[in-house]
Amino acid sequence: MILQMGVIASALVGKAMRSGASPEAVSALIKAIFWNLALMMYSYQVVRRKSLKRTAGIGEKLFERLVAISAREIYEELASQYSAGQALRALTS
Repeated sequence: MILQMGVIASALVGKAMRSGASPEAVSALIKAIFWNLALMMYSYQVVRRKSLKRTAGIGEKLFERLVAISAREIYEELASQYSAGQALRALTS
């Protein structure tokens, strides 16, 4: 869904610019698209936390601690193994 949002955003902004939309209108469109994407990403996080709580009894604080423990190592591994484009594909596959 997030990658689809990128495609939709590109098409909408391109269409707005080709149709002669003002810079203010294009800026407002980009902001609206960003907030839609931010809400989508936040909802994914909420669903994951609630799923872990429901299925494994892992609360939000424990979940955040577990992520914090491993996130730095994972980011370092991705940075050393992949270019930016390869890392994005690895994260989304």
